[in-house]
Amino acid sequence: MPMQRGTPAHSLWSGLRHFLSHGVITLLAVAIAFSLPGIANYILNEWWPHVERNPNLLLATEIALAAILRCS
Repeated sequence: MPMQRGTPAHSLWSGLRHFLSHGVITLLAVAIAFSLPGIANYILNEWWPHVERNPNLLLATEIALAAILRCS
């Protein structure tokens, strides 16, 4: 694709900024992926037993999850 007259060429800073933004997004995705087992462990082993014993907390959890699913 030939470059047209009057269009600026990409500078080194623009390419570096693009590369770094992709790196930050990739690192964020990796951090989220590695935190999911810890979050799941907390929910299943610490939080859910409290929910099973408390009917009000169970109802609040169901309403909150329904609201989250409805909004997404």
